[in-house]
Amino acid sequence: MQRLHEILANSAERFPANSAITDPNGLELTYAELADSCTNLCIHLKNHGLAKGRRIGILIPKSAESVIAILSTLSIESAYIPSDAEAPASRNAFIFEDCQASAILISDALLAPFQEAFPHITKQIPLEELSLHLLLCEYENAPDLTVPDDLAYMLYTSGSTGKPKGVLITHQNALSFVDWCLECFPTNETDVFSSIAPFHFDLSIYDLFVGLKSGASIVLFDQKASKNPLLLSSLIGEHKISVLYATPTLLRLIRSYGRIERYDHSALRIVHFAGEVFPVAPLRELKEQWPQAKFFNLYGPTETNVVTWHPIPDQIAPDQLEPFPIGKSCTHVQCKLWEDEIIEPHPGLSGELIVAGLSVAAGYLNLPDRTAQSFFQDSEGQTWYKTGDLVQVNEAGDFVYSGRRDRMVKRRGYRIELGEIEAALSRHSAIVEAGAISLLNASEEVVVYAYLSTTNPKELPNGQELKAFCLNYLPIYMLPDKFLFLEALPKTSTHKIDYQALKKMADV
Repeated sequence: MQRLHEILANSAERFPANSAITDPNGLELTYAELADSCTNLCIHLKNHGLAKGRRIGILIPKSAESVIAILSTLSIESAYIPSDAEAPASRNAFIFEDCQASAILISDALLAPFQEAFPHITKQIPLEELSLHLLLCEYENAPDLTVPDDLAYMLYTSGSTGKPKGVLITHQNALSFVDWCLECFPTNETDVFSSIAPFHFDLSIYDLFVGLKSGASIVLFDQKASKNPLLLSSLIGEHKISVLYATPTLLRLIRSYGRIERYDHSALRIVHFAGEVFPVAPLRELKEQWPQAKFFNLYGPTETNVVTWHPIPDQIAPDQLEPFPIGKSCTHVQCKLWEDEIIEPHPGLSGELIVAGLSVAAGYLNLPDRTAQSFFQDSEGQTWYKTGDLVQVNEAGDFVYSGRRDRMVKRRGYRIELGEIEAALSRHSAIVEAGAISLLNASEEVVVYAYLSTTNPKELPNGQELKAFCLNYLPIYMLPDKFLFLEALPKTSTHKIDYQALKKMADV
């Protein structure tokens, strides 16, 4: 069976002189140079006893060095655990302790604060040519993890307990997704991929591994660029990006603040979006500004990567208000409905989306109870993942996202899906973005807050107007209790709305 690291070796043989990666510091490496750099780091890793079955943490800002660290870890048949370079050192320390990392590759700038938070380092080896340090840990001889296939990487996602949980992803999981992408959206050595998502976010798997397997050039964008839509817009033009993958939030920011008309984006031919609902109005406007590009709505949680997809029509009807479906199943998986039993999807049915197939993760690290809650086997021994996402099946047989089980609250006996409130508010012409949360007040009553950013902060719609607008789409019991306006909604490191930050702002 093929392994992820073989992708680089194959492309380096086919396209040695092609540009492989360009990093935020302007460093450009050809495929031959990238392969040579990985070979050199592999020698260091092996010389310090790191080999098959180890877990190696990656704590490096997005750069050529972080790509080399990832590919080298895979090449020695270890698993990489990427962590957020901008997260608190205590969180990163928890992750590397939880996964019992045998070693950590870390950049110079992050070394001192991390050392204070992580007392499990046994040896520190400077890697001067890469401006990195290799930290050997007391978990160096931790036992191999038992998974159905060789572990490729772990991605830590926010857990309901407040502690991150590690998702176990095998080579087969990742490669089934990569191969499907190349089959469905053909790309080649003439393409230029953007790599916007941080490497601890599953969107990055497409950018890095589909890009490498295509022999394409991959342009790495760091957090500075991804937080600055004007800079990002200019870089898309400067690097002649042809394949772009981002969250709707980021694409909306580019549309609103990227001054697209200033830059030459004519090379764009594929635009993927995923991670959240893309309201139709800003999507329509962005398509009008990038008419030559084909747009695709991709859906899938970290535990499965992308499992459904839907092409966006070249022309979006002016009277369309509903967001586009998340679409039909990808060919490497099966998607069905769950309502206390497995249900074959048919038009008119609704339920929780469940997924089976090659891309379904091996479970959560050190969390057997949580794994048992989310993964189950049917009578034929097929493993299914319960996404927690609620969907409906439309007349065309497409899945339509309708919210999250864990974002459903009960108020006055009624069930309220907070995502439905956000979708209604996003239809308002003055609303750029909406985030709904619920909290209990002193009387133990559920209070729903709607946080909004607007197209014109100087002319804010009032609460009565917004309630009247919402009544066009929502029953009265779903109306928010309070509307609050922010210049921009807070975001997580993966460019999604930070609901925990919104809850801290609320005054109940």
